Amino acid sequence: MAFSNQYSSIPPDLITRVCRECPVTDPPRLPGPVSVILIVTNHCNLRCVMCEYWKYPPGKGELSFEQLIDAVDQFNELGVRRIVLTGGEPLVRKDTLDLCDHIVEKGIDLLLLTNATLIDASRAARIASQRAMRTIISWDGWDVESFDTICGSPGTYDRVKRAFDLLCIENGSGDRVGVNNHRNTGQHLCARADNPADRWVRDRSVALASSLFQVGPVHV
Repeated sequence: MAFSNQYSSIPPDLITRVCRECPVTDPPRLPGPVSVILIVTNHCNLRCVMCEYWKYPPGKGELSFEQLIDAVDQFNELGVRRIVLTGGEPLVRKDTLDLCDHIVEKGIDLLLLTNATLIDASRAARIASQRAMRTIISWDGWDVESFDTICGSPGTYDRVKRAFDLLCIENGSGDRVGVNNHRNTGQHLCARADNPADRWVRDRSVALASSLFQVGPVHV
């Protein structure tokens, strides 16, 4: 063992004994994350004015189903207790609900963020069958005209409202269904407190997008 001049008076065997008797241990491992946001696709079937996900072609840069399953298994080993499944629009993938089943089977709480336009009666029943799964639906307007204009697709309001109804019927209540809206929509909903439908949506709103995005007025 070689030493620089300043340590030349220290017997090499002394350093060896100190290192052996006072081993340096690896630093303790930090605990894994409690929650994970898992983006399963960059594609979306709507053309919302505040978003550009719809510009991404389906399938480009996405993890395969097998890779997603492996990722969930690794999250489970790390002690993750909640997964937020989002996109793009996660339900444009035909295997998304299969992935949801796997997540719930692992004992992980699941939050599905969706625009709900692809939820039909069959999908609503399957979503509702997973008691550890909650659904948050984007509510991007304060009436039919504004909703369809913001989302860039006629008939969006009707499809989303129908999905709400289906999920509430399948769940037996709206307890596991919420809505997510941006600031501009929330202000209009609060101003229309006399409308029962608007109160229903407002009371189920979550502040996720309101705190993350500052969206200016949309003229319709």
